[in-house]
Amino acid sequence: IRDLVRSRGLGDVYKRQTKDLVEYVYNDMMQYVENQPEKEFLDDCKDYWDDAYDEIIQEIKELD
Repeated sequence: IRDLVRSRGLGDVYKRQTKDLVEYVYNDMMQYVENQPEKEFLDDCKDYWDDAYDEIIQEIKELD
């Protein structure tokens, strides 16, 4: 006799695990960025954006 409550399929379990992983990674990255000194953050941005860094900074300044 089966339980009255329908069990979750594996697809539902995997979707939940993926959602939990994305949330964990996002929260971890936000905490890292928020706790980073401003100079270190800007250095990381420059390393990431490489040649486009100055253009991106200019675009951000124009948004203000």
